[in-house]
Amino acid sequence: MKALSFRQPWARAVKCGAKRIETRSWRTTHRGSLLIHASAKFGKADREAEMALMMMGYIPVETSLQRGGLIAMVKLLDCVKVETIRHRLSPRELALGDYSDGRWAWLLTNPKSVKFTPCSGTLGVWDYQP
Repeated sequence: MKALSFRQPWARAVKCGAKRIETRSWRTTHRGSLLIHASAKFGKADREAEMALMMMGYIPVETSLQRGGLIAMVKLLDCVKVETIRHRLSPRELALGDYSDGRWAWLLTNPKSVKFTPCSGTLGVWDYQP
């Protein structure tokens, strides 16, 4: 199964359905099911982003972030240039990504929690093998 790693709090934002578009500097040809991996790395800027997203009501308040494993599954519908969709996005969605020219928007839907499964992630779309 294909997987994609995110730092927290962005993995949680995808898991709870607040973040429906992931922006990356590269595109993917993968479509379909995609496991969401929460990276073990967590720095001061990540903690500040988490607090801001919770205060704005974008992500639920939780006592601890799951890190270093699989936390959710989504469907990756498409991967398009940000310039083709940016004009029709809400301020909330724009706040949850980097919509600079030349970037790619990964359109995510149907987030579902999965049982936390500790594992190491890697860059890019990768194959999770239990």
